[in-house]
Amino acid sequence: MKRSVRMKIKAFVVAGIACLTLVTMAGVSRGADWAPMTSGTTQNLKGIWGSSASDVFAVGLGGTILHFDGSTWSAMASGTTADLHAIWGAAANDVFAVGGNFPNGTILHYNGSAWSAMTSGTTGPLRGVWGSSASDVFAVGDGYTIVHYDGSTWVPMTSFGSASLYGIWGSSASDVFATGTAAILNQTQGIAGYRSFIEHYDGSAWTTMAETTTTPVAPRGVIWGSSSSDIYAFGLGLHYDGAAWTKVDGLPAGTSAWGISSNDIYVCGGGGVIVHFNGTAWSPLVSGTTAILDGIWGSSAADFFVVGNGGTILRRLCTAATPAPLVFLNRTGAAVNSVVAAAEIHVSGICSSTPISVAAGEYSVDGGAYTSQPGTVSNGSNVKLRLVSSASPATAASATLTIGDTSGTFTVTTQGPRGETRRVNDFDGDGCSEIGCYDPASSSWFQYRSQEGYWTTPFGFAGTIPITGDFDGDGRADVGAFYPPLGNWYIFKSTEGFWQTQFGYEGTLPVVGDFDGDGRDDFGVYYPPAGAWYLFKSTEGFFETRFGFAGTVPVVGDFDGDGRDDFGCYYAPLGKWHLFKSTEGYSETAFGYPGTIPFVGDFDGDARDDIGCYDQADPQFGWIFIFKSTEGFRQAGWTPAAEPVVGDFDCDGKDDIGLYTGRVGAWDLVKSAEGLKRLFFGFPDTIPLGYVIR
Repeated sequence: MKRSVRMKIKAFVVAGIACLTLVTMAGVSRGADWAPMTSGTTQNLKGIWGSSASDVFAVGLGGTILHFDGSTWSAMASGTTADLHAIWGAAANDVFAVGGNFPNGTILHYNGSAWSAMTSGTTGPLRGVWGSSASDVFAVGDGYTIVHYDGSTWVPMTSFGSASLYGIWGSSASDVFATGTAAILNQTQGIAGYRSFIEHYDGSAWTTMAETTTTPVAPRGVIWGSSSSDIYAFGLGLHYDGAAWTKVDGLPAGTSAWGISSNDIYVCGGGGVIVHFNGTAWSPLVSGTTAILDGIWGSSAADFFVVGNGGTILRRLCTAATPAPLVFLNRTGAAVNSVVAAAEIHVSGICSSTPISVAAGEYSVDGGAYTSQPGTVSNGSNVKLRLVSSASPATAASATLTIGDTSGTFTVTTQGPRGETRRVNDFDGDGCSEIGCYDPASSSWFQYRSQEGYWTTPFGFAGTIPITGDFDGDGRADVGAFYPPLGNWYIFKSTEGFWQTQFGYEGTLPVVGDFDGDGRDDFGVYYPPAGAWYLFKSTEGFFETRFGFAGTVPVVGDFDGDGRDDFGCYYAPLGKWHLFKSTEGYSETAFGYPGTIPFVGDFDGDARDDIGCYDQADPQFGWIFIFKSTEGFRQAGWTPAAEPVVGDFDCDGKDDIGLYTGRVGAWDLVKSAEGLKRLFFGFPDTIPLGYVIR
């Protein structure tokens, strides 16, 4: 049995609030943290590159060059004291290091045995170097300097202005990108901000592709791409898709970037920050240092090096095939023969591509297509698991996902033949009703979910009536809204997303219930002046009948325990209940008196909904009256001037009655297993989940 709320909502938003930050906390890598290495220097290190995991070079201030042979780092003779900022190589015996101190630019070359100076022809420090081959190398630096090496000589391509070029990367000899920053000067205030830009070389000339303006900090132009149509300019917060640069909110700035593929990118920066991108979200990694980190390079997806201030060198080398535990929240009350998806999990604890497989279900990696075939998954990936529920009522079906040597099982149990597993307002599928409220002023839903904690989203607009129900049969309640003037329904299903239809008209009230017993809630409307019911059942389609009269309030519940919700109405002036049960037909009973508010719930756990009423006007006690199908009459009184709410708040299979006092956000719940409990969740003028339509 489900209930709706009649109220006004201000602004309609189909999706939830998107909170953007520098780094999305999608998980911290386990078993893959960065370990410090002995560098033998205290100089600040600025760049790193290698031809393999046993042939790595690092450069830094004061002409520092270090080499790693797969075992230890050792100093190399550079022949210079100039600061070195970047390094790149075409091969183990063809490596270039660039830097310099004003007024000279420095370029060094390593031939496999020794470093030697090259004539740069520049008058300022060089900041970045990249090449497509040994005879096609570019270096950029201060003074808008770009120089090119053709295998014989370095030749200036452009050199003018006060801008500094920091980063350079390309997909080919005719597709090269450089990033830089220039100060914006104000005659009275000095530096008023910074202009950052991206230059592009097409094989014949350099042109400006994009510009941004920032204050008060000058961003460093860090650029890296996986292909000609997947390039990031991190300091500028831009991404290139092969056609245009677009702004990416939440993109980390950083000082250096390197990646293996479009879904395996690392960025490092100040304060020891290292973040990883898995194609969906940025995740922080544990660096173990607060030093400024200026260079990053990897030999493979499982082997990365980072260098920084004070001679810092970190390595992330991992061969673990044991991810963090794979935990899935099981579902209950699902429809038979329905596709049910588990909540997405984040893979952590592995450092290399690891086998993934599934038994009796399908999985999806990072938003890709679902498959039942074995595959591989990387650290930081997001994985979804789904299965088809049993064809029989009250029956469990399971799917087991295995990553490396770790497995996790997702179990879905179908609704029982008498509906005993369904719980009103169970949004996380654990068999417990949630507490929550709706705020008309902000058009927002607020919930405290027993498994997932605090949750909020805007959904609705002015004049809509909010509703809840399990419309996709996955054992989790969904939120929705009904707009009477147009008869429009807006629902956000937990497995299918946004859905909209037209069903109803002005003056009708929304009703929700599983009227055909398939485990999916159906929608409909009740028109009190004519006592008209219009229902749309998920398996049977349109249904219409007359049952009720003017002044009645619609009620929905499974009053005969056959697993199908029944409909009825309550007439408060006489305290009369008129019910039409799917197996027993019409019944009428007197239970209540003028001014009482009706409510429905399975308070004795026998899978048959019981009737009850609340005297909201009682100034002292706020009396509650319940007639249980197995236990008879019960009454209690404790909170006046409140709103009655119903749900299984202690997960014992019996609905509990509660009272919500909106002016103080207080929930007084009489739990069948725990007794009276008071909770605070809400604020003035909010409407509680489980509120009775009237």
